[in-house]
Amino acid sequence: MEAGVTSVGAPRPLPAEEGGLASPLSVGAYECREILGSSIIGITYAGWDQARAAQVVIKEFLPAAFAVRQPDGSVAPRGHSSEQSFADALRQFLGAADALAEVRHQNIVRVRSVTESNGTGYVVMDHVAGETLDAVLRASRTLGKPQLDAMLPPLLDGLEALHSAELLHLELRPDKIVLGADGAPVILAYGATRQGFTAARQILSDRSKGRRLLHSPSLYAPVELYSADAKWGQWTDIYSLGAVLYECVSGEPPPTAPGRLIDDSMVPLEDLEATDFDPATLSGIQAALDTRPADRPQQVAAWRRLFTGGSGPEGVNAPLARTSARGAAVLTRDTAKVGASPARRVRWAVPVLALAAAGSLITYLDTSV
Repeated sequence: MEAGVTSVGAPRPLPAEEGGLASPLSVGAYECREILGSSIIGITYAGWDQARAAQVVIKEFLPAAFAVRQPDGSVAPRGHSSEQSFADALRQFLGAADALAEVRHQNIVRVRSVTESNGTGYVVMDHVAGETLDAVLRASRTLGKPQLDAMLPPLLDGLEALHSAELLHLELRPDKIVLGADGAPVILAYGATRQGFTAARQILSDRSKGRRLLHSPSLYAPVELYSADAKWGQWTDIYSLGAVLYECVSGEPPPTAPGRLIDDSMVPLEDLEATDFDPATLSGIQAALDTRPADRPQQVAAWRRLFTGGSGPEGVNAPLARTSARGAAVLTRDTAKVGASPARRVRWAVPVLALAAAGSLITYLDTSV
């Protein structure tokens, strides 16, 4: 099965006020036809590969905060003051896409092309028919043991392939996983690298003119994603995928990670009644959901061993996120203790706790399609 993405609902024309097109837009050998979704970063289209006569999905970089659609279909900065912001964010967008394009794995969306055209950047990805895990869970609420047992190994393999390519996902949720016609999962990875989030933060900062924006927290995000200066690493993605798996078993996602720092009301999977899952599977999921980054499995290889009843190695110097010369989110070795240090945890935990108690959390992460 080719890795790819699936549409979210039926394609629809994009209104002109949203930067839409009056007619299909050509991007080299590809054609943007109808919209699948839009976000602060840009627009996702149902597209067509004219050379292969095949459906594709195309992401166009069009941050409405400082870019605008021109009458000829091209994209341009809104004004002279936006030129540098647009150029910097476009470079980050393309850098993350270039890095993902190097990943070739059946459980990771395949990037066919990364190109600049019409004054902006485009990422062309394969399309695969199927349902998102989110849609499956909305219909059935949970997965049975055979389905979860079949889905878990390829999910771990795909995530490990992403990490081996020195990339982090940082936005794993049920709607970022597509189950193809054969039931095999495909992780939709583009736009979720750390560098992609850097571009999103820049856009949000420009849009808010320096004011912080309040957004609902993601139920699948670990607490370190609520801080700009916390260390992110493989353990960050492990928490998010663990939260997805927790919902597959329990029927509900875990409470928000910052809320769990105040009062951890998450029901341990081992306490659920009428479950036929293996104890090792339940304990493996549970291990990923520790609110303390340093106490989770630090790498997918160590996490995988927990699902077979083994134990992960102690004292692993896990990769930490850094930025490469090509502008993509990458990982590097750090000889310090993995995860955030106690002092660092205090810096981001205190404001997060205060905000959670007030009923709102600050995040710069864009969670739209």
